[in-house]
Amino acid sequence: MPEDEVLTILRRLEPTLATVQTDLTDIKAEQRRQGERLANLEGRVSQMPTLWTLAALIVAIFGFAFVLLRFAAPGSH
Repeated sequence: MPEDEVLTILRRLEPTLATVQTDLTDIKAEQRRQGERLANLEGRVSQMPTLWTLAALIVAIFGFAFVLLRFAAPGSH
């Protein structure tokens, strides 16, 4: 290939490469934002109560209700 032809091809490619570089910069910025959002979501999920915690809460409520019904004042039921 002659040198002039190579230079012509490179000159035609330069604007396209600049566009690709801009797009890659935008993609990297969006990827960072998505990573921050995912970290925020993971933090929220990690603070959710487990199944065992919820089961213990239900058992405690039933136990408290039993104690109230069993040992409440005699005339109240």
